[in-house]
Amino acid sequence: MGHILEIDWGNTCLKWRLLGHEFNVVRRGIASNGTVLLRSIEVEDFAASVSEIRLCSVRDANEVEELVAQLQENMKVRYAVNVEV
Repeated sequence: MGHILEIDWGNTCLKWRLLGHEFNVVRRGIASNGTVLLRSIEVEDFAASVSEIRLCSVRDANEVEELVAQLQENMKVRYAVNVEV
């Protein structure tokens, strides 16, 4: 099993953490936007070990779709959505 990258993109910043074996936190960080996150992933050099991305966000749908498209070039993204019952 590879690592899991979890992303929480709120109103003010994008928080991320990398989960390893038994879901322990291997790395974590904060980015101001998706571009900065992608640069962080390159600098940290862990993209090849990520088998899944979990994403939740309150941002504009277009911003989120753009980030998901960039991330999905190499990794599977699971996106949490709010479903009204």
